[in-house]
Amino acid sequence: MKLLQATIYGFGKWVDYHIDFSKDSFLIIYGENESGKTTLQRFILFMLFGMPPKQRRFYQPKTSSKMGGSLTVFDPEVGIYTIERLADTRNGVAICHTADGEEHDENWLRDKLHGIDEKTYQAIFSFSAADLSRLQDVKQENISEILLGIGLTGSSKIHSIEKRLDQRISDYFKPYGKNPVINQQLVKLEQLHVQLHELENEESTYREKKNAIIELETDIEHVTQQMKEYKQAQYQLDKLMQALPQVEAYKQYQLRLHELPEEIPFPEEGIERLESLKDKWYPLKSERNVLERNREKLIRELKELQNKNNDFPYEEAVAVCSKFADHQKVKENLFTIQEQIKTLDEGINSGITELNVGLNKDDLAELSLPFHLEKQWADLKQTFESLKQQLEVNKDSIQLQQAKQNRLEQELQDIELSLLKPEERKELEEVMEAYKETKLLHALQKEHIEKQKNWSKTRQQTNKRIGLFLSLSVFIGTFFGILAFVLKDYVYVSITAVSLLFGVTQWIYGKKSIHHMEVMLRQTIHPQSDNIVITEDERAKAAKILEINRENLRDIELLEDKLRDSDITLNQLREQKILLEQRELELEKEIANQRHIFTFLSHVEVVYWQELFHSLSGLLKDVKQVNELQIQEHEHNLELESYQETINRFFQRNHFENTPRTLLAKLEFLELGIEQYRQREKQLHQTKQSLREVEKQLNEIVMKCDTLEQEMNSLFMVANVKDEEAYYLKARELKEQKELVNHCEQIKAQYSSFFTKERWEEIVACPPKLSNIELEVTEILQEIQQLEEEREKKRNQLAQLKLDIKRLEASETYSQMIHKFEQEKEKLRKLAREWAIHKVAKELLTETKGNFRDKYLFKVMEKTTHFFQLLTNQVYIKVYPPVEDKPFVVERVDHIRFQVQELSQGTINQLYVALRLAISLVMSESLRMPFIMDDAFVHFDVVRYDRMISILNEISKQHQILLFTCKLDITSRMDNKNLIRLTNTVPLVEN
Repeated sequence: MKLLQATIYGFGKWVDYHIDFSKDSFLIIYGENESGKTTLQRFILFMLFGMPPKQRRFYQPKTSSKMGGSLTVFDPEVGIYTIERLADTRNGVAICHTADGEEHDENWLRDKLHGIDEKTYQAIFSFSAADLSRLQDVKQENISEILLGIGLTGSSKIHSIEKRLDQRISDYFKPYGKNPVINQQLVKLEQLHVQLHELENEESTYREKKNAIIELETDIEHVTQQMKEYKQAQYQLDKLMQALPQVEAYKQYQLRLHELPEEIPFPEEGIERLESLKDKWYPLKSERNVLERNREKLIRELKELQNKNNDFPYEEAVAVCSKFADHQKVKENLFTIQEQIKTLDEGINSGITELNVGLNKDDLAELSLPFHLEKQWADLKQTFESLKQQLEVNKDSIQLQQAKQNRLEQELQDIELSLLKPEERKELEEVMEAYKETKLLHALQKEHIEKQKNWSKTRQQTNKRIGLFLSLSVFIGTFFGILAFVLKDYVYVSITAVSLLFGVTQWIYGKKSIHHMEVMLRQTIHPQSDNIVITEDERAKAAKILEINRENLRDIELLEDKLRDSDITLNQLREQKILLEQRELELEKEIANQRHIFTFLSHVEVVYWQELFHSLSGLLKDVKQVNELQIQEHEHNLELESYQETINRFFQRNHFENTPRTLLAKLEFLELGIEQYRQREKQLHQTKQSLREVEKQLNEIVMKCDTLEQEMNSLFMVANVKDEEAYYLKARELKEQKELVNHCEQIKAQYSSFFTKERWEEIVACPPKLSNIELEVTEILQEIQQLEEEREKKRNQLAQLKLDIKRLEASETYSQMIHKFEQEKEKLRKLAREWAIHKVAKELLTETKGNFRDKYLFKVMEKTTHFFQLLTNQVYIKVYPPVEDKPFVVERVDHIRFQVQELSQGTINQLYVALRLAISLVMSESLRMPFIMDDAFVHFDVVRYDRMISILNEISKQHQILLFTCKLDITSRMDNKNLIRLTNTVPLVEN
């Protein structure tokens, strides 16, 4: 994964800020203190992993309501995609936009990040100088263990976690302890168990009575079940006595059904269907006779109308009359054209008068306006107005900029007067240094006192150890001396001498070591009597004054930058004024050229030329339209004369009686004849239509009558009869059969819930006698009474036993003891569960450390050695991991090995950096994500810093690296492509 660019809508001090990370894989991001470097790092983590609402409020911008932004990244799997996250939208959930236009949610982003969270990312890919400062606070004997913890987890917290787990396990349980809570709980349970055993002996009769109660309750339940069975049998017999009359009726219905045929052929709803067919057939027969009479009448009317229409020249008359509408239209158009010519002439004369530019109607006829002239005049107008406006804006901008520059100069002068003098600043800085020296001296004295306390314990242990060795040597020497004296063997004498010599020698060296250490510790650090004691209030006051002075210096730099910007802006405005004046001269030349071509423009302002063009164009169109209308007027007069001649020739050919003389009378005569002809045609059409409908209705009625007669015959065939009387007899037999079947089904349904199908058939085939049923009922009632008496007796016994139990339970000592014992047992289970959880966690942590060591330690140590060699310029050639209780060991070029606590603080820092880089590279082999480092090498000198930059350049070939720094000298040694400077033109407050 690689970061390409980030756009910050609002985050802390950054508002509407864009930064490009695509220049190179290794980027150094430079910014002074409080320039927003840490805020930018937090923004990148916010875009990748989100942030809780409480933290988001901390980074809410002071000058904007927006909080969020977008981050564009490159992923080898999906290509380029953009992460957008806003605090007040979707509760800060991210939306990802890929190159194909798709949108994805937060789960998709976590999948692309392979499930790592912010803590894991910071542990593996993020590294700062703060990590080294935390490491320096740890005691030397724990440095090796802390380094190994970082190697195992990517975090420096594992050491404290292991100690907390061990402490919690010891707090819960120790095999031979008394104070842990589980040990105390076991003792308490043992005491309660003894007391409970004593009470059990007193409660033996209680159990016997409880068992007797359980036995009686079982017997009562058994007797109650028997009573339910007898009552069920009684219920069945009662229902059987009620069903005997219905059984007899059922048998009668079955006998009648056997007398009727099993199947009676008859149509479904046969009676209703026959009646319906008869109701339809009688009206159809009457309607048939009426339609036959109407058909004969229509045939006679049709012949009379056809004879009258054969004598009139209909088509020729229609042709003559149809042209009259065109004649009238031409006449109306002629009048309209004459009116338009008159109106246009008046409009042209009026327009020329209103323009008042020295033109007449003849000039308009000769005037020609090219198509591009309108745009040319419009451009001149727009340019003229734009130049006028720009000159006014330029004048106002110069005045405002000059006023702004004067204000900035006054502010700069005021701030310079408030600056501290050099001797005042130096005096305040000396106060701060004196305060630091006092604090350091107190810390050294406290450390010396602690060392003296530790040395007292160590001296006692050393005296005890050398005394023990001396005693052991004397004992061994004495033993072998006696043995040599007894055996007369001088070999044992030499052993005696060596033993005594060894004991005395180690005792002497031990005493000298103690004396040497005491001499060193006597060199106590005493505070210098002439040092001035600085209080916390004085230091705070001096720090506040120095901070105000630094703020004033930063404000001066900012105001000087603004003054330079103001000078540049003022010069730009003055150059702009010169350019505008040159454009104004060119425009005046173009206007003069147009007035030379069109003389009537001489007395017209440029801003009105475009409206004048529109007015002249309209007048020219009117002149052209008048010429065209005069041609149309002549053509319409010719058409009117031609139509009059056509009508006269038509009347001469047909010799009509009483021929009219005028044109309108002749047309009215023809229209009357045409209308009478059309009326007769309509009557002919209606008569033919009526005749067809009558014949169609007559055919349909004949078909319907035949169909109805066929359907009635088909009903008789289905019922297997020949006439209507036999058909109705069959219907009555079928109805009786259905009623008998329904009565039988109703009786069966009434008793289906009391008797099964087999039992019902058995009762119908052989009905029981009523006297036998009554006898069985009497016997069942006697059994029920006996069972009730037995149950009542047992209930009385049960009540007596419960009374005894209640009396025993009135004493609650035993039950309370049982309850308390169970409570304490449950408490022990909870404590044991908590102890087991911590124990398993400790074992899992130990196992995880071992697995990591086996899987990654070789690779980590190999890369650590490589980086450590480069950082120390091959002074150290090998790094060995901790083994058992031994710490980290490094080997120098001369093959001398040193433990980690024997190294200088600077070398320890280099070893730590090499180890962190090695861990990050090994852990990120399957997930290549950008490294973020924040002044991680602030303690390095120039030479080691250059070596570190070379290492990072090599790593950047595989991983993107973002190095944040506030050191200006670092930027001078980097190319511009590797450098990003954080700038902001507005002073903002760091969140």
